[in-house]
Amino acid sequence: MEIILEHISKRFQKHWIFKDINYNFITPNTYALLGPNGCGKSTLLRIIAGMQNASQGKIQFISKNIEKIPINEIYKSLSFTAPGQEIIEELTLREFLTFHYSFKKMMPELNIEKIIELIGLGSNSE
Repeated sequence: MEIILEHISKRFQKHWIFKDINYNFITPNTYALLGPNGCGKSTLLRIIAGMQNASQGKIQFISKNIEKIPINEIYKSLSFTAPGQEIIEELTLREFLTFHYSFKKMMPELNIEKIIELIGLGSNSE
């Protein structure tokens, strides 16, 4: 997949968090966003994941199978989590994973029990 950022900018009220970001992210490369607290790292990731709108600019998602993936469909191809991401505390691990995978397809070789086993929480998951 290729993610193309074109003049991405984000403003909260009158303050610009970041402005005019142009970048191409290409799989399978690895990237890191570095900067001080409050500079917009998580906000930019939320915009890329389709969880938040940019104030200006355009994002394109180009996949091998689908030439351009619409922003409202990108959740099927991307995942996002960050410190402070809320977890529904009233759910058990199995309930949480079932809820999560009701939105996003699981990899064919995985199931909820296999995920719990892989992360080492099999005996303490509930």
